[in-house]
Amino acid sequence: MTANEQADTYFEQNKEAAKTDFDKACSLYRGYVGKAETREERQRRINQFRRG
Repeated sequence: MTANEQADTYFEQNKEAAKTDFDKACSLYRGYVGKAETREERQRRINQFRRG
């Protein structure tokens, strides 16, 4: 499993809890979007976070 797949899995597992808890949402954003290595990957993750 690649790093991007692992990050996507992490996001999917935690997005429901983040919808109702601001602190979890901030943590999820930092852990998911903040760990992107390229600008393109960061933009993809931001868009995924917004849709989630």
